[in-house]
Amino acid sequence: MAETVKMQFPAKREYLKAIRLAVAGIACNSEYDVDEIEDLKTCVAESCILFLCRQKSEALEILVDCGDRVYVTVRGEGRQVLCEECAECTGFSEEISKLMIQSLSDDAEFEEEDGMLKSVSFGKKPAV
Repeated sequence: MAETVKMQFPAKREYLKAIRLAVAGIACNSEYDVDEIEDLKTCVAESCILFLCRQKSEALEILVDCGDRVYVTVRGEGRQVLCEECAECTGFSEEISKLMIQSLSDDAEFEEEDGMLKSVSFGKKPAV
């Protein structure tokens, strides 16, 4: 039976550890090994970073669907502003984040609207 966990965090870097820990805790209830849990934690962190960088969001909504696999959706909530002066975030770093999510998950989707990222979704099945 699939369950969905919905969490909302302020869109601040200080909450990335808590978000990673929450997703890891949920994945521990399934048959994931340590490396697969690390992959999920990395994917969720990189997804959040996409909303914290050039695109400023007020909050982050994290949906975790648990069934035969863990499927995570990250959304930026509230007013989203494209920030061009963010020195540490470039188009190159955004592409690296997207490539990491794609390579560490079984599938990844990036939903955009009018040049703004709306959601990042990815799933991973346990190898067992």
